[in-house]
Amino acid sequence: MSSAGPGRAGLALLAVTLGLARQPVTAPQLVGGDTEWQEVACGETMSRGRRAGGEVRCWGSNYNGAIGAGDADVELYDAPTSVVDLGSAVALGLGPDNRACALLDDGSAWCWGAAYLGDHNVFSSATPRQVVERDELP
Repeated sequence: MSSAGPGRAGLALLAVTLGLARQPVTAPQLVGGDTEWQEVACGETMSRGRRAGGEVRCWGSNYNGAIGAGDADVELYDAPTSVVDLGSAVALGLGPDNRACALLDDGSAWCWGAAYLGDHNVFSSATPRQVVERDELP
């Protein structure tokens, strides 16, 4: 899988703001050093990829824990990083405002990043949270 950057100024602006500015990527580059990607979803400031076998990796801005690596303090991941505590994904979704979701092979949906993740609270999470139907609440 190749990537030529975020396609918008969002990540570049974030990098400059955080003092992490690098040279712009003007040509496609191999992402993660392998070719086992099954699906990729790209947003303004981050990207997600699903590998053969269902592992999900994310890279880019970690605002509100959007990478799903369990650490909201790291501001930018410049290489694909595994989403923690997530089962085998069969599909990816990428929402606005630094949030993402994955559909797992057991039929459950999990989201992480910015608030309103489908778990009936308003807090952001740097780790995946299972989407819950209202009638399943305790």
